[in-house]
Amino acid sequence: MWRDSEQILDSIFLSYNKILKRLQLSGITTKHGKEVKHVDLRKAVDVMLKKHPTCRWRSKKVRSRKYFILVEGYY
Repeated sequence: MWRDSEQILDSIFLSYNKILKRLQLSGITTKHGKEVKHVDLRKAVDVMLKKHPTCRWRSKKVRSRKYFILVEGYY
């Protein structure tokens, strides 16, 4: 049961850690050939916020102050 609800949530929102894990499993690296880290992901999110300020592809979890990215934003 828990696994099903987690998969449903993953089809809508992804946490930064899950995005990093997916990028690592896909073999995606930075332009210098290094593994993508949290700092790189946060910089990418900042760039996306500046370029697309009206798009709703990021969600904030109110109680924990964690950010989640919509799957469309990930792709």
